[in-house]
Amino acid sequence: MAPVTLQMYLQDISSCVSNRNGRGLSHYLMCSDPHVYNPRLSIPDPESIVVSYLVSPWDEIVSAHVRCIWAMRNRDFEEAYACQIVLIKTVAKALTELKDDNWILPVVHVAAIDLRRFAHGLDSKFTPQLDSFRNQGRRMENAAQLILRLFQICASDSRTQIEDSKKLGMMGLANQLFKIYFQINKLNLCKSMIRAIDNLSMNDHFSLAQRVTYCYYVGRKAMFDGDFVSADNSLTFAFERCLSTKWNNKRLILIYLIPVKMLLGVLPKESLLCRYNLKQFQDIADSVK
Repeated sequence: MAPVTLQMYLQDISSCVSNRNGRGLSHYLMCSDPHVYNPRLSIPDPESIVVSYLVSPWDEIVSAHVRCIWAMRNRDFEEAYACQIVLIKTVAKALTELKDDNWILPVVHVAAIDLRRFAHGLDSKFTPQLDSFRNQGRRMENAAQLILRLFQICASDSRTQIEDSKKLGMMGLANQLFKIYFQINKLNLCKSMIRAIDNLSMNDHFSLAQRVTYCYYVGRKAMFDGDFVSADNSLTFAFERCLSTKWNNKRLILIYLIPVKMLLGVLPKESLLCRYNLKQFQDIADSVK
């Protein structure tokens, strides 16, 4: 249940920070969490109150989020996006200064997700009549640069103890960057990111959900590069490990996996096409039999 007052909200956040509870803290800083609908947390200038409960950099992070709530409530998404930029820059500072632990990685992840969503929402409203073509995709590109900075901070962690390593945040951030790079058609920027994660040799330490998403995008990238064997391996992993309850996601994977399989000489079964409403591939399969 969301805190009733700003003071209660700040006390809960202070407790999370003191206990290094990154997962709990991430919910209090997530723009899709129910607390954002609480009108008592919608304050345009919360700094003087927040600083009484939290020290730097958390006072800056939380102040930016509370102002973001206010902007969202007033449907000022440009301001919400600006607040999220302030938040993610300060999160990057906190991540850099955190030397011996990685407990804030859940906060890093939700900050990146929210920034990408705000940027995508604003850029998707682009109209030539109101904006110059030079600005098309500008917010998404800016978001990518900020998220990439987080990725680089995580990648530069030299500690060998995996459980405490910031490198555990790399795949989640890579998935957010994939979504941006594919949307703005800059797939060339994926290469170094993929190489960095492949060199980790620690896939088993990432969550299955992250690995499924990662393999989906790596498979698509390999497909566009003409490396159909690699595309087959990655997309097959994504499809087989994706939860059966995620019908839409499995169907989306198949949209790319089926053509790859066909190029490798493997035709889809009619039952599979029916199950995932992909009958458009049946005529193609019939023509090459």
